[in-house]
Amino acid sequence: MRVLVPVKAPTGAKQRLGKVLTLEERRGLARAMALDLLAVLSAHPGAGPVIVCGSDEETAALAQAAGVEYLAEAELHGSGLSGVVNAAAAKFAREGVADLLVVHGDLPLLTSAELGQFLGVHRAAGPHAVTAAPDRWRGGTNLLAWRPLDSFRVEYGEGSFERHCASAVRSGAQLSVCELQGGSLDIDEPADLEAATRKLAAGAAPNTLGFVKQHRIVERLRGKTGGA
Repeated sequence: MRVLVPVKAPTGAKQRLGKVLTLEERRGLARAMALDLLAVLSAHPGAGPVIVCGSDEETAALAQAAGVEYLAEAELHGSGLSGVVNAAAAKFAREGVADLLVVHGDLPLLTSAELGQFLGVHRAAGPHAVTAAPDRWRGGTNLLAWRPLDSFRVEYGEGSFERHCASAVRSGAQLSVCELQGGSLDIDEPADLEAATRKLAAGAAPNTLGFVKQHRIVERLRGKTGGA
């Protein structure tokens, strides 16, 4: 199995958080969240090699800091998230890789136990399998694994979870849906960030927690929403 973590260039990081965070803060938050996620992925014995995919030197440095491999988008000749992931899957298939797991970099609350749960469900499925974990709104697809790699293509974007499930069924794959509490909370909107800050605790997502405390994110979010 390969684990692919696509990461946007820092200049495009978390634009929908622009109402509450500056560009530099969004870049810092994206890096902190990715580091926390990569720590969970790389420490899990069943996850296989972890590969960050990006298009800039800062993302390459992030992969190096996390001790994982880096794959430049330019090597894949794909465009957009779906194009890049599909191109990466084709590359891994040519290398004889049986399974691919794609995890988005903004999931700092994904735990090792949840990752183990997801991998266990996927491994228990048949030879033609697709396993998906939705976001908390069941609109996006936060974790997605499949085998064989040439049997399935990703279609990210709004409503991707339903599209991925439908595509898996059409292909004849054994579809498994894995509900993950921490893995369902991707940080895109201010409301997502506010929900995540309520769940951060000592020992969990230390980089994200440290960033939130350093920049007084909780207090600023309360001010925006008029909370006590």
